[in-house]
Amino acid sequence: MDKYEIELGLYQDCLYEIKKRTEVIGDHINRKTTEKYLIIEVETVCLQFRKILEKIMLMSLVVNKEAYAEQNDKYVKHYHIWMKNPYFAL
Repeated sequence: MDKYEIELGLYQDCLYEIKKRTEVIGDHINRKTTEKYLIIEVETVCLQFRKILEKIMLMSLVVNKEAYAEQNDKYVKHYHIWMKNPYFAL
């Protein structure tokens, strides 16, 4: 498996996770899933939005790693940590 296939796999994994998180948000909004307390409901939905935004940011890192490297001296550290664990949030 070459580097391109690995990066494509990471990108696809991010898209799949985003899809699942949007389903969770939809379930809460449509009252298919509910929490006992309203604040927990709000926090759950907000957490899903935050995680979706993090995934979008990480996907942009995979696609634009050269541009990111020019702007960020810590690129190598961030990229290698994420390659070892794509669920690591920067």
